[in-house]
Amino acid sequence: MAARFKLDENIPRDAEVLLREGGHLVDTALDERLGGHPDADVVDSFVREMRILVTFYLNFADIRRYPPASHAGIWVLRPPTQSISDTLDL
Repeated sequence: MAARFKLDENIPRDAEVLLREGGHLVDTALDERLGGHPDADVVDSFVREMRILVTFYLNFADIRRYPPASHAGIWVLRPPTQSISDTLDL
């Protein structure tokens, strides 16, 4: 079953390709011109589209601000480095 993802601006494009090859539906914040926008704009986008946000940004890990029942999911990735290879390994 395909998952619906929204990649934050800090996630490498190679992750988009990997997820698509896995049969998932992927949109990016950059494709929607949300790069540099406030968090609220990114949240509105992925919640409205019922997508799982994938990000490195720790602020999205705060369940008091983003309660799990209020969205499809948030994956805050914490690789050893933010290199493409470490990100793809996750």
